[in-house]
Amino acid sequence: EKAGLTIEINDVEKPIRNEKELLVEVKSTALNRLDTILRENGFKHDILGLELAGVVVEADLNSSFKVGDKVMGLVNHGGYAQYACIPESKQGSVTQSDAYKSELCAALIKDTKTHFENKTIKPIVDSVYNLEDVGEAHKRMEANLNMGKIILKVD
Repeated sequence: EKAGLTIEINDVEKPIRNEKELLVEVKSTALNRLDTILRENGFKHDILGLELAGVVVEADLNSSFKVGDKVMGLVNHGGYAQYACIPESKQGSVTQSDAYKSELCAALIKDTKTHFENKTIKPIVDSVYNLEDVGEAHKRMEANLNMGKIILKVD
């Protein structure tokens, strides 16, 4: 580990969402190369994490998102926490509908079925770490040992 660069696991308060934001219970997150760059360059937020997937626990009454919707997105920080806020208007940052995702998957499978059957297309997951081991995940990425995505399990 580089001098002065540590990762601590601490209890934090649940964030208070602003209007037009979703409060999401984080179910999974991933280590993004930018997380390590931000950390190495004195990132000023207490909680790292740029990617997350989870379940909406609070939303505006007039929001198109409802409590219980499954979402995923990019955030400025906070993806490593149990709860995070996502701006719902951030284009492309949140996907709500299981039906929409099913349509996308069906189209992808139709267009790429042969590649999947021949196993010429497959997701590349390098490794999976528990959130408590995020320091080890950062070390792996900082040492350029990963080939593919490093997944962080939240619960």
